[in-house]
Amino acid sequence: MIQKNVEATTMLRVMLAAFERYKQDAHPSSALQETVASLEQEQAAGTHFLGYEYKEQLVAVTKYLLKEEAIYFSRLSVLPAYQRQGFAQAIIQALEHLAHSLQLPYLECHVRKSEPANIKLYTKLGFLITDEKLILKANGGNITTVTMRKPLM
Repeated sequence: MIQKNVEATTMLRVMLAAFERYKQDAHPSSALQETVASLEQEQAAGTHFLGYEYKEQLVAVTKYLLKEEAIYFSRLSVLPAYQRQGFAQAIIQALEHLAHSLQLPYLECHVRKSEPANIKLYTKLGFLITDEKLILKANGGNITTVTMRKPLM
């Protein structure tokens, strides 16, 4: 079941568990630096949190922003024990329904190019790569991300 207005504390718990695998990455995800306070600041600035509850437990979450032409979502996170069971797809479908209700023609996200499984998932769900960017990390390294966009209309 979709949960709207997920609390920052709950959002952080699920997100950190899902992004744990990036701790050993040469360029760890900035998701690992998020705090309840940083998430609450984002909420105050207009970011929304959406979750999926399964058997009375929140198993997947995402952040999203309403933009002029799209819903931009980030930090799509599924607890490791529940990955590959359709929960990410359920979150994306909920965002699609929201975008349709707001007459927004796209969903959009950024994905590390070094994550082919994530790119494959989004491609399977109808997303297209529309841009590629090199991101400079604070530790002096860099990563390449792709912008993925799903047309809805």
